[in-house]
Amino acid sequence: GCYKEIQSLSIDCPTKPLPCSWRGPLINVEDHLQECPNRRLACGFGCGAQFLISEKETHENECHKRPTNCRYCDTSIPYDSLEDHYISCREYPVSCTYCKKNFSRRQEMTDHLENECTEYDMVCPNEKFGGCTFKGKRLQMIQHVQESHTLQSMETIASLQQDLKKTESMNKQLLNIVEEQRATINTLNERLSRIENYIGSGVDIPDAVEADRPGAAPTATPTNEPLT
Repeated sequence: GCYKEIQSLSIDCPTKPLPCSWRGPLINVEDHLQECPNRRLACGFGCGAQFLISEKETHENECHKRPTNCRYCDTSIPYDSLEDHYISCREYPVSCTYCKKNFSRRQEMTDHLENECTEYDMVCPNEKFGGCTFKGKRLQMIQHVQESHTLQSMETIASLQQDLKKTESMNKQLLNIVEEQRATINTLNERLSRIENYIGSGVDIPDAVEADRPGAAPTATPTNEPLT
């Protein structure tokens, strides 16, 4: 019917007035636009640009967001982020800031600074604990620690050992006190149980307490049987 007639109508490429010689049935327009040199595309790298399909290759080769492999660590990085990546790239070649020694990898320089660079500026390791404000090169720091803190550390250790001995002595005293108190509590519990038995056998409370007093004259053994 009418639908088939409309789909078979011959039309020019919808991108005109841009130059395109295509002319064909309406039903084939979508297929044509997939390859029409005037069709506009959005950049797949996320730069926001749009371009003709005929310009796709040129744009992808020049796009500032195009994926680019770091030549040192082979990580894929957007082209415009390469310089920032080099700042932290562990494989990037660098020179020591202090002694100017060259390294083929940044990680090698990190190890060098932590363990061997004689020109590296250091703060005294006793800064956090003893408040020492000395700063100097690695060799100066070694000498400083040996001269200024070795004896101080030994004195501190000796003082701590004395404190530890005092603490151990106090702990022993406290344990003895606890044991004595436990024995007293057990004795009182036993006496309370006997007094309860006296009372249960009909003895008055004052007489029961007196009967159980240490050193009191012996009395008849109380029983729990009710009085008749």
